[in-house]
Amino acid sequence: MLIRSKYPYLVLFVFSLLWTSFFSASPAQACSCASPPDPLTARDRSNAVFTGTVLAVNEVTDWSEFMPFTKPIHKQVEVILEVQSIWKGITASQVRVITESDSASCGIDFQPGRSYLVYATFHEGSELYTHLCTRTAEVANAGEDLHALGQGTPPGEKTDLLSRQLLVSYGLPAAIAVVALAAIIFMYRKKRGLS
Repeated sequence: MLIRSKYPYLVLFVFSLLWTSFFSASPAQACSCASPPDPLTARDRSNAVFTGTVLAVNEVTDWSEFMPFTKPIHKQVEVILEVQSIWKGITASQVRVITESDSASCGIDFQPGRSYLVYATFHEGSELYTHLCTRTAEVANAGEDLHALGQGTPPGEKTDLLSRQLLVSYGLPAAIAVVALAAIIFMYRKKRGLS
């Protein structure tokens, strides 16, 4: 009588169980908001209110939940805006705002080149944050708010966040590469000089 081992089936079962636990679907979320307050109340409750044109939209990578063989999670985006008018909270000509990465999580779909009226609060320290439950909207759709807010003031402090972002994104890695290459050359020459 031929007896087959159950060991391969057990290994296959455990492997399948582990595999599905690593790649299980995230729970679905839906954005649910109460009715936003009137423009003046929204201004009073916000830390910053301004209009600005979107210069750049970049994904913010969340490495805290990263697992091997999976992609890092992009839960938020950072938006850099060129400020036109200010009603509250900022003085700079460019500002960085964080929002969620999709509308299901109450994120605003900022589009480069378009102008927005932004109501933002401070989130996690000094980062400005906005979402769908605020009165943030494209300037073309914010006539009621702009009328209620009156005339804003232009920014008083000239800043260039876009250049700083490029420097961090490309300049810092380039500088590290140059220093590493210089260290390798120095060690190579020192070794050749000793032998």
